[in-house]
Amino acid sequence: MISWGDVYKVGAAMVPLYVPLLLGFWSVRRWHIFTPEQCEAVNRLVAFFGCPSSRSGSRLQMSLPIIIENSIAIMARCGNGLAMFSMGLFMAQQDNLIPCGAGLTFLGLVLKFVLGPIAMTIGSIAVGLRGDVVRVAIIQAAVPQSITSFIFAKEYGLHPDVLSTA
Repeated sequence: MISWGDVYKVGAAMVPLYVPLLLGFWSVRRWHIFTPEQCEAVNRLVAFFGCPSSRSGSRLQMSLPIIIENSIAIMARCGNGLAMFSMGLFMAQQDNLIPCGAGLTFLGLVLKFVLGPIAMTIGSIAVGLRGDVVRVAIIQAAVPQSITSFIFAKEYGLHPDVLSTA
């Protein structure tokens, strides 16, 4: 059974993702720090350096000089934060906060936070997972995974408004 302590731990782990999102959003909407051109430059930085290094930083299995390892580690730690910041910048530039409408947004939320964890539970039990492994799998099914896909959709103009909503 998932306890309230587990829910608190998930919330505490997700706060560092949403703080940069809100900072990016408020930097454009409230504080007027960034222009649209500057927002595009931030997204390009994230697309070309932040996301790839955060994904590959821990997967390199070869020995590198310490200065290169530390540089990759720094970029890997800031990659997700930069991606969320970039998503906040993009959301602030939109006329509507929910561009695909309330119905599709609600459908996306139900699929992500209800049906996704249910499907993960069924699949986990079907393959024989038990205990904490099932709990971790259920939580991962509900955590936002589309940060990287949003960044690349924004960079290449492939419906980033829909990805930033759902």
